[in-house]
Amino acid sequence: ADEVMRKYPTLQAAGEGELQIKNWLAFARGELQRSQEVQVLLHANGDAATLGSYMDQAWKDAGELYGIRTPQMDEIADLCQDCEGVMGVKVMGAGFGGNLLALVREDSLEELRNILGKNQNLFSRPIQDSILVHNPGQGVSIMSGPEGDMNWSPLWPTTEV
Repeated sequence: ADEVMRKYPTLQAAGEGELQIKNWLAFARGELQRSQEVQVLLHANGDAATLGSYMDQAWKDAGELYGIRTPQMDEIADLCQDCEGVMGVKVMGAGFGGNLLALVREDSLEELRNILGKNQNLFSRPIQDSILVHNPGQGVSIMSGPEGDMNWSPLWPTTEV
């Protein structure tokens, strides 16, 4: 961080607060390591609880190292984490009040909806419009063919070749 400030003094002069370059790099390093570990976990058909622990660590680092969590996000995350069946929470996107991703057991989904519904004041839209439920899918696909053609082919086969 000191070397960056020597090379780019306008970075320091541009902001009112202290730049946290060392913390930001630690966050990026942690995200890279977690993404590599999650890839191994998924290929090994690892358990959801372990995936949830990676999400929780990313959540912690997003606040402590990167500073992209808001008090409102913290309140919503606390509600999620207090709900039995929520295995992990993390921030998605750029933060600053953006999106939270929660890994929830299917049998706990209705309870989580009720808890969040009782705290509608934390959401900018009606709760039914604020929660999107996704189930595991096939994963990443690539588009092939002429531009605009919706001919999707899997990136990896779903059966042994």
